[in-house]
Amino acid sequence: MAATKVVQTRLEANLYQALQRAADSKNMTLMDAAREAIRRWVMEETRFGGSPLFDFEVILAKGPPTDSSDDDTAVYRRRKSRNSSSTRARS
Repeated sequence: MAATKVVQTRLEANLYQALQRAADSKNMTLMDAAREAIRRWVMEETRFGGSPLFDFEVILAKGPPTDSSDDDTAVYRRRKSRNSSSTRARS
């Protein structure tokens, strides 16, 4: 298990109550709701926000298997010269 750290903070009463209601509506503990809120805020505030590479729900979700066996074909294919006949004629 990864090392964890404890974070403590103070909340205004109305913010605490809103957090409690939101947690209750999702059947979450306050700790889990606060952790989720922090995770979302960090993702939004960092460069990685919005990137599916750093979206834990996308990373952990099982999707269709991927196949990259022919990626090199598309990336490294030789381009045809537009004037291939005129280039040969000059040589």
